[in-house]
Amino acid sequence: MSDPETPPRKHGCLPILALLAGLAVFFVAVTGLIIWQSLGWLKNAPEERVATYEPLEISEGEREDVNRIMQAVDAAKTQGALVDEYVSPTVFNGVFQAIIEGEKRQGTANKDAPLFVRGSIVNGHMAVKLTTPVKDGQPATPPPEPKTPMLVLPERKYINAEAVFDIEIVDGVITRANVHRLVLRDREAPLTSRLVLDYIVLAQWKKMSREEQNKPDNKLAAVKLLRLEGGRVHIVLDGLKLAEAERRQQHEPVQGEF
Repeated sequence: MSDPETPPRKHGCLPILALLAGLAVFFVAVTGLIIWQSLGWLKNAPEERVATYEPLEISEGEREDVNRIMQAVDAAKTQGALVDEYVSPTVFNGVFQAIIEGEKRQGTANKDAPLFVRGSIVNGHMAVKLTTPVKDGQPATPPPEPKTPMLVLPERKYINAEAVFDIEIVDGVITRANVHRLVLRDREAPLTSRLVLDYIVLAQWKKMSREEQNKPDNKLAAVKLLRLEGGRVHIVLDGLKLAEAERRQQHEPVQGEF
């Protein structure tokens, strides 16, 4: 089935952060944990292969939802309005894939942005599988097409991760963040790593989000609400804050981050 159509607009990395703030928190936490060299499981996480992902199966109605949400975010930034959506896992995946494909075509993709993302809901928790390049200063290598065999890409290393987690953001503050399962390089996180992640890394991110709530450069300020409700992710975005943050990003030096 064909990929969702992408409106011919430059979205940049900011809408990815806003629409998928929970994913961003998870991604940064995993990247931060790599510095814990005493944990062999984390030290050996980067690898030369890119994981294989099934093609995204999306219905015509879900494709319309993807385009509607992306258009609503653009309109909210112009009008200073709120975007209030209940997003299913399939639409979640469609939005992310449309943004990745659109930025790749336009040559605006961040070199450290995820190459593939697949979200789902597992036993009442959010779940994400992703592949992202390790920040090494090298240009990103285009990922293989879905359903292709594992590829060896010696010029770059990647993190292929799976996580089952809870995340809640209210008015730009992370009010809940816990990881129930984390897999890197096909190996599940040992208990020590999960404790480090929950009680040190994510706890610090929650504290930082409270401290930065009212700062003008708060990257989560546009997220009025993000939490799992039933089988969907409820997300409310502030279009005015999105536009302000996007303008700041355009005037900041590129740091290789969202």
